[in-house]
Amino acid sequence: MDTLDAYIRVSATKGRKGGGLGAEEQRQKVAAWAGLKAGEVDLEWPEPDLDQTGGKMSRPTLDRIMERIESGESQGLVVAKLNRLSRASLKDALGIIERVHAAGAKLVSVEEGIDPTTPYGGFAMNVLLSLAEMQRLILKDQLDYAKDRAREDGAHVAEAPFGTMKSDGYRSPIVADPQTGPLLRECFIQRAQHASWMSMVRHLEEHGHRVSKSAVGYMLRNHTYVDVGIVTQDEFDAAQVKGREFAKNGTLASQGVVSGLITCSGCGHRLALKRTGGRQEDGKRAPSYGCTGHTSADGKCPAPASASLARVDAFVEEAISTALAEGTLRTTVDAAERYARVVRARDKAQEALDGIKAKSVELTTQLGVDGFAQVVSDHRVALDEAKDTLRLVPRPDDTILPDTHWGTDLWTIEEKRRLARQLIEEVTLERSGKGRWGAPMHERVRIKWAGQDDFDSAVHARGAEARETGARLRAGN
Repeated sequence: MDTLDAYIRVSATKGRKGGGLGAEEQRQKVAAWAGLKAGEVDLEWPEPDLDQTGGKMSRPTLDRIMERIESGESQGLVVAKLNRLSRASLKDALGIIERVHAAGAKLVSVEEGIDPTTPYGGFAMNVLLSLAEMQRLILKDQLDYAKDRAREDGAHVAEAPFGTMKSDGYRSPIVADPQTGPLLRECFIQRAQHASWMSMVRHLEEHGHRVSKSAVGYMLRNHTYVDVGIVTQDEFDAAQVKGREFAKNGTLASQGVVSGLITCSGCGHRLALKRTGGRQEDGKRAPSYGCTGHTSADGKCPAPASASLARVDAFVEEAISTALAEGTLRTTVDAAERYARVVRARDKAQEALDGIKAKSVELTTQLGVDGFAQVVSDHRVALDEAKDTLRLVPRPDDTILPDTHWGTDLWTIEEKRRLARQLIEEVTLERSGKGRWGAPMHERVRIKWAGQDDFDSAVHARGAEARETGARLRAGN
């Protein structure tokens, strides 16, 4: 047997005992319905909401009944007439109905014949729920349309983010705030110079602005600051780096020549730096590159790859030395052209996303809300991938002119990392699966040189030939 709460509301009792005829009439209608349901429902009679206008959605008794329904103490509510729930608008009444339905409870309106236990009443409830869904979609379309019109007029429809201000009232464009804008620009510059999140938090606190680390991270990813001129596009991109690319001396991230470039052939994700090798003289385990088991389209990585950092880097350094000695690898690899190409790819992805957003109303009508959201998500993923690629490509003024002494002690690890990113587009590592020590590196590592469309299939053979030639020369000496 279900327990239902009878809800009675009277707008104005005018001092009449018991709430006046309005309350009594409602009691009689609800009681008559309950009499027909004897043995099926147990009716509770909370205190009526007296002198409570139907224009307010928060009322003492209604609030308590909704709490009971959503906590499971009551299985629904009964009203004499639907307008007892709300006189403000159909939208408000439908909102209450949706809350009741979402809690798995029942709503009965005696006069309208809404009773989920009867065929007609169940149909009437479905109609009301459909009306509620339609109302919500209409309101969303109207809101999206209003926002699009406001944006076309140059207005910023949300609260002005930190560092900016509304130029002239609520419906107006945002501009750089002369007080906080320079502080935020300094955060971008600090991040590009390897500053930690906490150092930027302290920087803002010193100037009277308390923000969290996550808030700083969000601000530094907000492209709005480029649009309003607080930072340039290059300054923005320079700050869009991941933690491991801020490799400080002595840290694990600083030891890998191809960290950030090397990916797992099984799932395509970048390999992480771990300490899984044997013990070193300092007592720490030797670093290695390894797949973290990222999920792919077919589930978890089918062939997670891992290998000693020293072995992988040694092979890559040898491959670079061989290519440079041959003269087959251009030393600058057209750095300016490569950087410009990647910038164009990023700009194209950004323009595509902006174009989709500009057609939000039209595409939502064609594709539906979920379909439009998926299209936006796909374009955002493409933009993020283009930005990730740009972060790994050295700027033309940051290139190194290598020579045949590459790989010797004359090169610091940071110089090796910079040159590797200058000359290499991607390195992939395949899972070994052969014996205790695994297959040799030349069978597992593939290299794609900068500006090339395919992986270099002959680099391994050339490396082996160079090793044999070197061995013969040493033997002759």
